[in-house]
Amino acid sequence: MCRKTISKRMREFLIIHLSEIEKKKEILLKKHYSDNVRDSMEFEESFKEYCKTVHSYLNNAEVEDLSAEDESPFVIIGSIVEVEDIEDKETYKYRIVLPYEKTTDHSEDCASCISPLGKALLLKTAKQRVDIKIPTGTLSCIIRRITLPKASA
Repeated sequence: MCRKTISKRMREFLIIHLSEIEKKKEILLKKHYSDNVRDSMEFEESFKEYCKTVHSYLNNAEVEDLSAEDESPFVIIGSIVEVEDIEDKETYKYRIVLPYEKTTDHSEDCASCISPLGKALLLKTAKQRVDIKIPTGTLSCIIRRITLPKASA
C-alpha cells in the first residue's frame, strides 16, 4: 500500500485552512443561505464532507521534508488547479474559491467550489482524469498541477 506523504509546512497550512474554512462556512450560511433551507443543507453537507476528507488525509499522511512545498496533495479551496482539456489539449488554470468570494487578482480565472467545475475538481489529485458536466456537455480533462497561491503558501 502506498503511504501518503506531506511536508510539515503543507500539513500546518492544511490545519490552518480547515479552521479558516469552518469560520467562513458559518458566515456564508448566515449571509447567503439563510433564506433557502435546501441550498443551505446542501452547502453545509458538502463542506462537512470536504472537511472530513481533509482531516482524514492529515490523520493518515506521514510528514516528510519534501521539496515541492507549494504543491497541494489534492485540490482544496484556495488552490490553483492547472488542467489540460483532453480534447483540444489546451491548458487552463482555475483558482477554486468560496461562493461569493471576491478576489483581488483579476488575472486568474476563478471557479466557485459549488459550481459544476469547482465541485468536480475539489479533492481530486494531480494526474487524475476528471469529467465535468457543464451546460454544453461534458468537459474531460487531466489535472496537471495543484498549487497554492504565493500569498497563502
